[in-house]
Amino acid sequence: MTDDVRNESARRKSAEEALAAARDLMRRAVAAIERGELAVEDFAQTTAKQLQPPLAAVRAFARALRTQSEPASAETLAFADRIDAEAAYVQAQIAEQLAKGGQPPPAQ
Repeated sequence: MTDDVRNESARRKSAEEALAAARDLMRRAVAAIERGELAVEDFAQTTAKQLQPPLAAVRAFARALRTQSEPASAETLAFADRIDAEAAYVQAQIAEQLAKGGQPPPAQ
């Protein structure tokens, strides 16, 4: 009977050690995931800020196409509208991303 108790005690100790090791592994994995999420968020914030000036230039170009001194063709006006609409959409996405990070939305 003493051997049974020792064996049970050894199995229990082994199971407790395995459980502790699994919990430690899980804690380290969660910490790594959290670090990764912070890195992704930082990348998104940085990228969003860096995209603002080129998008402003694209929208200015589209406005210049619409208001050029020579009358623009209907096709040119349609392209200018499309360019401006797509750039406005991306600017809205950037504003949303920056708002998530507590930054003010970009001026339009």
